[in-house]
Amino acid sequence: MSVTFFKRRYLRQAVPLSEVLTGAAILLLTGGLWVAFVRDVSAAKVAGRSDDLFPSLDSSDWSAAQDVAVFTPQTLYEKIDGAADAYLQYGFVRLTFARYVRSTSSNADIQVSLYDMTTVENAKAIYDEEAPPKPRSLSVGDAAYRSGASVFFRKGQMYVQIMTDDESLEDLSSRLAEMIASRI
Repeated sequence: MSVTFFKRRYLRQAVPLSEVLTGAAILLLTGGLWVAFVRDVSAAKVAGRSDDLFPSLDSSDWSAAQDVAVFTPQTLYEKIDGAADAYLQYGFVRLTFARYVRSTSSNADIQVSLYDMTTVENAKAIYDEEAPPKPRSLSVGDAAYRSGASVFFRKGQMYVQIMTDDESLEDLSSRLAEMIASRI
């Protein structure tokens, strides 16, 4: 096969099929790496949006959301080692975590976990799996219950856990659940 370029004639040999396939494989691999990179950058941007995801408690006694972290299917075990498989089974794509700490006592904190479960059905499935047999229902999001001072709810494709061991924080955790649900 001859090719003319700037009035010069060049001979060009046919490219072997193996080289064409190798080139295509390299392009696909490069595209896959690009997609993975973009997803990781998007997850990092979510971590930077803590003001959007985690409201201020409007109290001088409490910190703003801190220790904000994002976990992906590859890193979820770092946060919830024993339960990661259950979440992955239900289509988990991202966990965004933050803590609120009472300024007068570093032992008093509220931990918030926002699980993106991809679909409403997946969020309902993990919510139903974790709910106790007879939960103390709340009217937050699509469905919610209380366990001690902690609140668990789902809204859309999100499953949210607002957890604290301090029983005196029951009202605050409920108010925080309502604020977060309004942002989803």
